[in-house]
Amino acid sequence: GTDPLSPEELRGWQRALEDRRRWLAERGIDHLVVLVPHKSSIYPEKLPDGLQRARGTSRREQFLAWMSEHSDVRLLDIAPAIVAAKPEDGTGDTTFRDLYSPHGVHWTPIGALAACAQIAGYLAEHHGAPPPHALGDYEVLREEGEGDSWASRMLLDGVIEMTSLRLQ
Repeated sequence: GTDPLSPEELRGWQRALEDRRRWLAERGIDHLVVLVPHKSSIYPEKLPDGLQRARGTSRREQFLAWMSEHSDVRLLDIAPAIVAAKPEDGTGDTTFRDLYSPHGVHWTPIGALAACAQIAGYLAEHHGAPPPHALGDYEVLREEGEGDSWASRMLLDGVIEMTSLRLQ
């Protein structure tokens, strides 16, 4: 929110995506732009107070508004689905439902599945692909390990405990 894209930058993204869509269409290939949210936009409540107040409109939100007004490039913003999959506060241990690694910025398998379901849903609707699987179709397993963390690189092995999830 503190460093918005300029109109020139937005036009540049629009032109680049329209050119790419045109090039792919000439070859019979569908084009879909998937916008992936950063962890801080899904869990803004975990940011320090000063960053929460300064948040404002994100570049992703700015880009979506620009493109919806100026272009017909197909965009899939998966942020709403990721937010909807987020465990509610006060619901106890969320280890088996967390969408992002607690000490990193990458999705857990739970978050990846929520994102994948959106893309698979698009493919099912527009290309006849099989429907996406739901989380209930899997067993969620906990595994000890490094996970998405820099702990070992900072010589903090054994200080920061990490648990990884796996869907089976």
